Amino acid sequence: MSRRPLKVAAWAAVFLACAAVGAVIAARTDPFPPGVDDPGIRPTTSQGPDGPATVTWPAVMSSRTWHALPVGGRSATSWRTELTLVVHVPEGASISDEGLPALPVTVEGTARLNGDLRCDFSTAQLQSEQLAIVGTGRLRGQVFAFTIREAGRTPPGSKDYGGLTNTLNFLRFRVPAEDGATVTVSYTRPADAGRGEYGSVNRLRLFGPTTG
Repeated sequence: MSRRPLKVAAWAAVFLACAAVGAVIAARTDPFPPGVDDPGIRPTTSQGPDGPATVTWPAVMSSRTWHALPVGGRSATSWRTELTLVVHVPEGASISDEGLPALPVTVEGTARLNGDLRCDFSTAQLQSEQLAIVGTGRLRGQVFAFTIREAGRTPPGSKDYGGLTNTLNFLRFRVPAEDGATVTVSYTRPADAGRGEYGSVNRLRLFGPTTG
């Protein structure tokens, strides 16, 4: 056997060994170490579930209410109501965006009797001490417009001798979307069957906002 075929075989063995070592090194080496981007891959951004963002505005309302009877005097109550106004903002928008259409608002809260029932006559029926409050409205041009209503009372089966529950559904609130903004809404209406008059004076103060 000549030396030429032996040299060819030897070099072939060397090349095969180098290729095997190179494959092992390549398998254990990151071709794009930290700080070097892979030109064939682009980063992606994960997003949460689709849905509107919310902006929350707390509010506190103080109410003086009464039921004036045609004869026999009147009953009066005072209430403190804590409310939460939730603005539903479309995804990607901001509450301060100009030209944004009216945004839906939901309202919920609790009204609590502040002090005792005051009547010019005695009564054996149970006075309501707490009311669940719900409502809906709009935020348009940085002004809230909304209504509220009773959604339940405590103790169950109790009665409000003042005028809050009898005027609540008729109140219409318009208040600037500003921290510390206040509005006073008054309402009176005749009681059913000629039983005098219901009335309330309600002062609402807005706080916030907070995002969530």
